[in-house]
Amino acid sequence: MGMKLPEWRNGASRVRLTLYAATGHADAVIKPNERQEAFLKALSVGDRIGTREFLKRFGAGISERQARRDLGELEDAGFLERVGAGPTTAYERTEKPR
Repeated sequence: MGMKLPEWRNGASRVRLTLYAATGHADAVIKPNERQEAFLKALSVGDRIGTREFLKRFGAGISERQARRDLGELEDAGFLERVGAGPTTAYERTEKPR
């Protein structure tokens, strides 16, 4: 995931462990599920979609939480870019190829 290895440091009276976060989304690799694959095929670069529209078009039988998870995974992998926040959050298709 592009993370730097943890670092241990011994001091006179303490031990410190430093954990580093992932350096970016470009390193994330996922195998899209059927919903995500259909979604990626349907959207063109620059198209935007919200969670509820994703549910209506691609999420038959899944919860809103699962829809957000699907979109978040695609965002982490670099296929989508989050635009806005809260209830107005939308996801824009990036130029990253499938």
